[in-house]
Amino acid sequence: MKLIKINTDHYIVVDNSLDFSETDYYWDDKQKEIRTGSNNHVTGGYKIKITHSTQPLIIDFVTYRGTLRETKKSNLSLQEVKELLGEVDVEKRALENASICEDDWENGYNQCLEDNNEKKYTEAQLIWAIQEAYGHGQNDEFDDLNKVEKSIIVITNYLQPKTEWEVEIINGKLTLKQ
Repeated sequence: MKLIKINTDHYIVVDNSLDFSETDYYWDDKQKEIRTGSNNHVTGGYKIKITHSTQPLIIDFVTYRGTLRETKKSNLSLQEVKELLGEVDVEKRALENASICEDDWENGYNQCLEDNNEKKYTEAQLIWAIQEAYGHGQNDEFDDLNKVEKSIIVITNYLQPKTEWEVEIINGKLTLKQ
C-alpha cells in the first residue's frame, strides 16, 4: 500500500494488489490523477485502486435517464495523516502553547527552530556548493560544465518534498511501513 499526497489537504491510499470495478476510483500513476473505473483507456500497471482518501470522491455515471452522481465519503482523517508524517499543525501548536507571557515570541521562535532543525540549507545554497565543488566550470573542458548542470538537476530533484510513502494498516490504523 502507498500513501500519495495529491495536494496539501488531499491524500489517498492506493493498493496495487486489488482489482477494481466501474464504481471504484483508481490512481492513474502515469498521468498522476484520480479517475473512475469507467475510464478504461488506461492500461498496464498504471491503474492503482484507491482504498482511502482524506477528501470525498465523486463519480458521475451517465445512464439512459441522465447523469447519476455517486459520492464516496472520505474515510481517512487529514489530521491523522499529517501527524503520521510529522507535519506540524501551526494553528494547533499555537493554541496548545498560547499563554500570557513575555516569553511567547522567544518560545515560538525556539519551537520553530526545533521543528525545522532538519532543513538546514536552501536550494540556492546547495547550487552554490555544487558550483564551488566543480570550480564554477572554470576548466576548459565542456564536459565539466555538463557535470555541474547534471549534478544540480539530480540533487534538486532528490531534495523535492516527498509525496509518496509506503504504508500499511495495522489494527485499523494507518502506519508507515518499516
